[in-house]
Formats: sequence, structure tokens, C-alpha cells
Amino acid sequence: MTSDDIQKELATYCALEVTKVIMEDLGDRQFSVLIDESDTTSESLNDALYGILGKYTLSISRIRGQVYDIALNMRGEFNGFQRNILDENPYAFYDHYYAHHLQLVVVSITSSCSSIHDFFEYISLIVTTTNISCKMRDALTEAQHQNILNKLKSGEISRGMSSHQSSSLTRSEDTRYGSHHTTLLRLDRM
Repeated sequence: MTSDDIQKELATYCALEVTKVIMEDLGDRQFSVLIDESDTTSESLNDALYGILGKYTLSISRIRGQVYDIALNMRGEFNGFQRNILDENPYAFYDHYYAHHLQLVVVSITSSCSSIHDFFEYISLIVTTTNISCKMRDALTEAQHQNILNKLKSGEISRGMSSHQSSSLTRSEDTRYGSHHTTLLRLDRM
């Protein structure tokens, strides 16, 4: 298995777990749908929507919002996919400023709810962890190793029991005194 395959598998498992929790929390309540499809024809979006509704046994009557990228075939009030959904559910309102609204909501909620803030922090960590390329990390380790060897040969640094500790890189934390400063110094030495 390659690192790309492992990253995809980890991301898939994370997505499945997040979806499972969301579906359990949703229960029989109302919801909105965000569809991101490369093919923005009415037929393709219809298939995607009903595929998701069927997969999670959701009712179209519970949809309270529909949002799309600015695809022309959906913007018309009386034609296209938007019209098809409104014909089945007049409460599935259309919002064409979704990305901006979502950003405002996320920022507001994140700043006022610690559990949601933590969620986005975990997502950030997952993304960071899965995006670190093994090849890039190996190249950095090799470059750091060569740098240390060169400095040892030139006498710039000396060998010792704990000399590796002064060059180990740790994630900086806002709550630890000197953490950012230490991390920056260690990066500079690398």
C-alpha cells in the first residue's frame, strides 16, 4: 500500500465516522443539502441528490435549503434542478451566496462554541497529518542529517548525549511560554 492509498483510506474512514455522527444527530430533523458535482446538469445533480437521500434514508420533504455553485442551468426559478426540487418541496429555499454565508456562520459558531472549535482543530490536524508526504519527510530528514554531519565536521557543533534534543522540532502552542520562539530557533538551525 502506498502513502497516497493510506491517506485516502484514512480520509475515507474519517469522513465515514463524521457522517455517521451527523446522521445520528440529525435524526428526523430538517436539513440543507450542499452538492458538489463536476457535472452540473440537472440530471446529474438530481441523481446525486436522490442517491444521497436514498443512501441515508432521508426525505426530500425535510430539506430546508438548496445551494449550488453559479451554474446557469440551476439559477432559473422555473427551470432546471432548482425548480425540480421546489416542485417536490416548496420549503427547500435556494441561497446563491452560500459560500459567504457558510464562512460567516462557521466563524461565528467556531468562536462561540468550544466543541465546534475543537472539531475544526481536529480536522486541521487530520489534514496536516494526512498531507505530510513520507517522501518529503524523508528528504527533510536526510537534509537535516547531512547538515548536522557537515556542522560536526567543521566543528560548528559538538557531539553530546542530548545534542539531538536542541534540534528536534515540536509543534508550537499558544499556551506554552517560549514555544513559538523555540520552534523558530530550531527551524533556523535546520
